[in-house]
Amino acid sequence: MAHTNVFTEEGMTRLRNFKRRTAGYVAAWLMCGALVSLALCWLQIRYGLQPLQRTYLKQYVRGSLRASVSQRSQSTYILLVRTTTNPTTKKETLVRVTDAEVEPVLDARGKIVRDPKLGLMFTLRPGIPYKYFYWQMGRGRDAEMYPWMRTNIYDGQSFLGLCAPMLMIGGVVFFSGLTATIVRDRRANRRYEQGRQIRGTRELTPEEYEREQEAATGLGIVVYDRPERAT
Repeated sequence: MAHTNVFTEEGMTRLRNFKRRTAGYVAAWLMCGALVSLALCWLQIRYGLQPLQRTYLKQYVRGSLRASVSQRSQSTYILLVRTTTNPTTKKETLVRVTDAEVEPVLDARGKIVRDPKLGLMFTLRPGIPYKYFYWQMGRGRDAEMYPWMRTNIYDGQSFLGLCAPMLMIGGVVFFSGLTATIVRDRRANRRYEQGRQIRGTRELTPEEYEREQEAATGLGIVVYDRPERAT
């Protein structure tokens, strides 16, 4: 059939129209996949991470980015620490705590209590030795802080690793939705080419109806003159 040959003018026109529609489908489903991934990432951060993981997340992302650019970069870190006394040397040792050592202090609504000056409030689990327990703010090398946080706070996962399952789901939504839309488009276009495309009722103004019916020549019924009978 002539209209299926892409080397004809009509075939090239149909191919350009298909490419234009496909570009629109790609943009629409890419947006849908991105929105799904962002929503799932938000849910993961909100409900899937442990309290210190959520608290340290901004510092973790910033440290990973800066450490990848320069090994000498430094940032300000606010960490929850405890001090213990070494029984041999009698000197105080500073220890950065992890989620396994602390519990958040919750209010009546189940949210972590926030002190205006001290920040989020935590308490050490029973049996964890300490002399002082507090938030420490200080400068640290990103190349040192990022590996420590990745190992001790985020179980060896990078930020992309934390979001990887959600990104994969967004990718599945994108590819499956795009594939289904293109298949439906091809089927609809094939029905149109075969003359089986059915258009629903449309509301037209008299001028629009007249323009669309300019080339109409009637219903195609042959009418014969009938001789009148004498009365």
